[in-house]
Amino acid sequence: MRLNRGNINNNKGQVLLITVLLLATVITLVMTVVIRSRTDTQVTKLEEDSQKALKASEAGIEVGLRQQLDSTQGNKQTFSYSNVPVLNDLHDVDVAHSQFTVELTPVTQFVTPLLDKDQQYTFYLSNYNQSSGQFTNSWSGNIDLYINSQSYTSCTTGSVKPAIEATIVYGDVNAYKVSRWVIDPCSSPSRISGTLQSSTTTSISIDGTSFSDKTQITAPANSKLLIVRTYFSDSKIGIKSLGAPFSAQGKMIMATSVLNTNAQATEKYFQSYPQIPAEFFITSL
Repeated sequence: MRLNRGNINNNKGQVLLITVLLLATVITLVMTVVIRSRTDTQVTKLEEDSQKALKASEAGIEVGLRQQLDSTQGNKQTFSYSNVPVLNDLHDVDVAHSQFTVELTPVTQFVTPLLDKDQQYTFYLSNYNQSSGQFTNSWSGNIDLYINSQSYTSCTTGSVKPAIEATIVYGDVNAYKVSRWVIDPCSSPSRISGTLQSSTTTSISIDGTSFSDKTQITAPANSKLLIVRTYFSDSKIGIKSLGAPFSAQGKMIMATSVLNTNAQATEKYFQSYPQIPAEFFITSL
């Protein structure tokens, strides 16, 4: 019997090819597993760093809420983590490049949160010192009030237009007084008895919120607070000074934390000044 060397060589070549293909497949699978494992590890590390940076920023916010500003340094001041004892030893945080900012900036216009029906909001006309609980100046002048941020059109059924009550507290600690206005965009049918402040329709956007009704009131001399309350429907309320700026309405704190790995996170938080309970100064319709 004679052996066919051509067939033997062909078989060897096929075995070698199959072996190479199998090795390539195994190597590809191994590399895929390695790369995926490495990627998953990197993603996990990034998520872990992000959470650490977020927690560090939340710590900065908490410190910022208690931070008193130096009156000689302006209404917006920045503090480095490295100079704050409770923040300068945070684990894995680059305290030299981490900071928080506290801002108490006067405003000429302001939009309240969305107020539910019968809910009220306390707006500060004069500068308020949280430490002493005292007002440090007085305010007077004309104020534009904007209502109906939800674009309600009905006065009788369904989503009816809101009305508001505006109360200004003025005077001093020995003799506080109040002035009150009730504004109802719906005159027919009449929904509120008594003397009402007139309003007009408008189309204006304040800080990204659109309003469809407005009125104007005059704050007496030495005014301290404006308390607004909604009736019949929910609405944000826009408040705009036609003269001097109002007081800051609270603290705006922004904290940015940077880790040693360069991961970072920024948090913002607004803390309004104290809100007066509805039982004070406000009537019931």
